[in-house]
Amino acid sequence: KIAGRVEEVIVAVTPMSYSYADVDPKIFYHGTVEIRPVNKTTSKLVYSLFFDQTNIPAEQREANKTRRQQMFAGVMATMKAQAEKK
Repeated sequence: KIAGRVEEVIVAVTPMSYSYADVDPKIFYHGTVEIRPVNKTTSKLVYSLFFDQTNIPAEQREANKTRRQQMFAGVMATMKAQAEKK
């Protein structure tokens, strides 16, 4: 559970990634967080998110997409900061 309200389940794990899915039937989404080596000292964090907006009214979809992009940009910034901590 995230923030005591969002329930997600891990559906796949590799040594360099994990994938999860939301269990809420109102909006279907799943994501993958992956670390991709760039060279011997650098890696790239890749976050892929797929979501189905068919249950969102058409006039709200663009705003919903923008809100999610902003939210996940913040998540990525937090993960990057944690990974770069020394």
